[in-house]
Amino acid sequence: MRVRKRGSKWYYTFDVYINGQRKKVERLGGLSKKDALEKGIKEEANYLRTGIVYDSNMKLKLLIELYLRNYAEIKLKKYTLKNTRLHLEIIKKNLGKMKIRDISPIILQQFLLQMDSEDRSSNNYKKCLKGIFSFALKMNILEKNPCTNLIATVKNTKKKELITNDDIKLIVGSSTRIAQSRLMVGDYRNDQVKDLVLLLYLSGLRVGEALGLKFSDVDFEKKELHISRTADKLDKDVFDIPKTKGSIRRIELNDVLIEIIKNRKNEVERLKNISEGNMEIDLIFADVDGKSILQDTLRRYSKKIGTIIKKNFGWHMLRTAHTTELLTKGVGLKLVQLRLGHSSVNTTLNHYVSISEGMKQQCIDALDGMYKNEN
Repeated sequence: MRVRKRGSKWYYTFDVYINGQRKKVERLGGLSKKDALEKGIKEEANYLRTGIVYDSNMKLKLLIELYLRNYAEIKLKKYTLKNTRLHLEIIKKNLGKMKIRDISPIILQQFLLQMDSEDRSSNNYKKCLKGIFSFALKMNILEKNPCTNLIATVKNTKKKELITNDDIKLIVGSSTRIAQSRLMVGDYRNDQVKDLVLLLYLSGLRVGEALGLKFSDVDFEKKELHISRTADKLDKDVFDIPKTKGSIRRIELNDVLIEIIKNRKNEVERLKNISEGNMEIDLIFADVDGKSILQDTLRRYSKKIGTIIKKNFGWHMLRTAHTTELLTKGVGLKLVQLRLGHSSVNTTLNHYVSISEGMKQQCIDALDGMYKNEN
């Protein structure tokens, strides 16, 4: 590997062999000899390891394969990787034959517009593109990231629906209708749907966190719950570490939550007795086979719940409702953030707070307290 100066810039050069023929590869290394040496050594090492010359003439479809092998398959969780692959296939289909040096911000922006016109989320494709081109920068394939100033082209204009206390009462009262299944053992599933709805509403847990809970995570004396794992979305009895460092946490339990967990314990013991000792279950929410519940199983109930409360129901709405209720009742924002396991209060405010009727009334009460007309 060699370096040389041309004008005010330093370049590095190394030899590669393609079909038995030696070829010289020269790249811009930077403004100093040291920068050129560091970049050159790194790229030559990559070539010796992979047999691939990183080049801006490379087509996007090859860059995507490199990104998958050298980053996504190593760093991403299984469910995230599955969705990423689906998005990358669409990107390859539309842009894969282009040389990466020819891909400009306007080309990518037009691609995002196209995705929105096809009712696909441009935000997801924007994230994928940023990941691909950030990888290209780190590998010295490109000097600029064409995704830097991209914008997601369409905002969700649908009115955000909020789960209320009345909705919770309707759901709990209709649990028999919701949980009808050929796999039911007595009222096991009826109680489980009811208990899961109440636990999510009163604890603010993510669905995966709730499905990963074990009885050993509960401190009945201190009335605390330790969250340290999340159930895998694709495979039963597979658990991952939670989303962020702050997601590993302890939260306070009220008497209703304690009662729910004790009810689950009784139901699980009943299931173990029916199995005549063939099941060892420590999960608070276990399916009738004793294994963890997949989130896809819960999605089957979403439509039924939505019909009952006349809203477009999703399980994550219970976490949003929990957050809004606590803030409406005057619980401090920092405490709510820690309870939810967010790394920043901005996440709590921007994504998990809906304006409730109670909040509006609080505003009116505050205004009344500021000044009253004595006439």
